[in-house]
Amino acid sequence: MVGDLDFTSLVVLKTKEGERKALEEAKNAETAGMRICLELTDRQDPMPRKWAELVAKQRLSGTTFLVDATRLEQVSPNQFEGPLGYASDQVIKQMGLLQRCPFIPVVPLNAREEHIPEAAALREEHDSLIGVRIQVAGQHPQEAVELLQRRMKQLRVEPDMVALLLDTEYLASEEVQQRRAAQCAALLAETARLPFESTTLLGSSIPPGNKRSQLKPGNLIRHELRLWRQFKKTNPALHYGDYGVVHPVPAEPPAQVGGGKFNPYLFYTAGERSHFSLRKLDRDPRTGKVLDSEDPAEHFQDLAEEVINSDYYQQHSTDSWGDECLQKCAKGNERAGSPAKWIAIGTSHHLAHLSRKTG
Repeated sequence: MVGDLDFTSLVVLKTKEGERKALEEAKNAETAGMRICLELTDRQDPMPRKWAELVAKQRLSGTTFLVDATRLEQVSPNQFEGPLGYASDQVIKQMGLLQRCPFIPVVPLNAREEHIPEAAALREEHDSLIGVRIQVAGQHPQEAVELLQRRMKQLRVEPDMVALLLDTEYLASEEVQQRRAAQCAALLAETARLPFESTTLLGSSIPPGNKRSQLKPGNLIRHELRLWRQFKKTNPALHYGDYGVVHPVPAEPPAQVGGGKFNPYLFYTAGERSHFSLRKLDRDPRTGKVLDSEDPAEHFQDLAEEVINSDYYQQHSTDSWGDECLQKCAKGNERAGSPAKWIAIGTSHHLAHLSRKTG
């Protein structure tokens, strides 16, 4: 059986270009003692080749990712099997070893019944742990635990083979945080009666992409960190979890502001806060379209220069690839003109930040 209970934090990363770049560039020390949960986002190709190569490489070196197809449940991929089975096949092709567990599958508590047998077969075939993800909002605690016990019977596992993820999703404000706290308290009181392999409290304060242009640059409170700390005191074994530097719900491609150009931005994790920086591209006042002369990479250079000269950067910068890239961009030695690159930089720093301190 594959497991690594001695972890401090869990980070959910979308299977997109920026997150992959950050993981590829991560130093071993930056992901040691951390669990990575990959959230499949592409309905047509749930496990793209480059991601399969990365998962296989990490597995062969002793690191096992969790893989979650929760977001793909409503739309079946074009493959014969479901998304988890397809993802497993793609990783095993890269590994060349059938006896090794490619990843820890994750299923949502409210999964459709037809998806449970596939997850059960996949877990049994490779004798792996299994993750169960519970959306905290809207769950009646006692009913949730009863359904969880039924799911464990269907999956043919005991509690000590289950990595439990309590997902608070988007924590938009202190009011939402407090509301989720009440829900978490009731749910944790019920789940604490079962000896799970691990329990992780997951959440995010990063707003959706379509709200970025209206978001005022500055510090955002990391409500997910405050929420975890609130319960850590009475639940010492509770693990911290977040969504890196992106919103929990996978977005469609960012809204273009003209000519395929995007407003440069960065979420930079800084202790109990995430600092948000933004540059808005100039538009033609008559048409509203971005001027042809506008270069997102040049604006990001200005943004990067502002970040590396800030007090929060001096206090929270790391030797990660993302921080090094920020310095190069600020000096004009590297260009970063796409959302994928900005997410890669922010994610890289975020992973390094978590490696130094839980949350």
